[in-house]
Amino acid sequence: MKALIAVLRDPASARHFTPADWEALLGEGRRTRMLARVHHLLAQSVPDLPQPVGARDMLSGHAHYVAHMHVLVRNELRRIGAVAAQVDYPVILLKGAAYLAAQLPLAAGRGLSDIDVLVPRDALDDFERRLLAAGWEFDPSLSAYDDQYYRAWSHELPPMRHPDSSLELDVHHNLIQVTSRSALEAAPLIARAQPVAGTPFHVLAAPDRVLHSALHLLMSDELRGGIRDLYDIYALCRLAAAEDAGFWDDLAAHGRALQLLRPLYYVLAAARDLFALEVPESVWSTVREARPAYPVDRVMSALVRWHLAPRIDQPWRTVVAEQLLYLRSHWVRMPPGMLLRHLAHQSLVALRRPQGV
Repeated sequence: MKALIAVLRDPASARHFTPADWEALLGEGRRTRMLARVHHLLAQSVPDLPQPVGARDMLSGHAHYVAHMHVLVRNELRRIGAVAAQVDYPVILLKGAAYLAAQLPLAAGRGLSDIDVLVPRDALDDFERRLLAAGWEFDPSLSAYDDQYYRAWSHELPPMRHPDSSLELDVHHNLIQVTSRSALEAAPLIARAQPVAGTPFHVLAAPDRVLHSALHLLMSDELRGGIRDLYDIYALCRLAAAEDAGFWDDLAAHGRALQLLRPLYYVLAAARDLFALEVPESVWSTVREARPAYPVDRVMSALVRWHLAPRIDQPWRTVVAEQLLYLRSHWVRMPPGMLLRHLAHQSLVALRRPQGV
């Protein structure tokens, strides 16, 4: 991941790339779904950069694809907006859709394949009924077990899709699974949400976008969002700090109030390490108070780095990190008894599935 991280930290570093570096950049960018972001950074920061023809074409192709996806997302937001305009509670866009609707700089070149929204828990049934009446549907192959899993244990409804759209809609009532070891009260986040001018939507406040991205990265299977999510956190922090002198103190204070300092510690440590993110020392001291015991801290820090910045010459580290982080993600999301039942059910389903399906 050396070439990709170099460009994300300093796009001008590509001026010194060898053919092997360009090849590594394309491979790393493709695996992490960040080629369109790389294209945008290079075009913005070093527009006169000479690029190998193959690299230029691949970067441009991915940029055009992401731009097309942005058009599809905007069209779908207009459709969802017609429903959101009918209600008296906030409909909050999350992650990529939020960046796009709020016209944040980090939306440029950022791919997305679904739309996530958050509504208050007591409004969930009403919003679901309105979406169903407007044509959204659940996957007809959804099993009774999976439907129960979403509705009783998860933080969101089962995925929905409109017949006229290829995009999935995920409707959340919380940011983390309700069975998680670290319960999260979403009401303060919803109360701080800010309206998006000219739309019926809201977005999370800047510090809360960072906290949500940290949760999404640390609590998903195998740090599924990977380096892309970490770069989002880095870019969100830099943008918010430039626009609001009180951002860092607010981030630490709200992270403490919501008991989210530990995931914040992990992601800020990784962003400092990989992207040289500058965190004020007073804030970093506050966040570091939430780090786990030294042995756990060292192991977790190593796993995060092995996964986010794998080394080609040591593939075993990536395999070990993925497996342990996968187990951790389930461990923090469910009590032991529920986890064992869930894994047993998933294993049984996998055994019954026909080969090749």
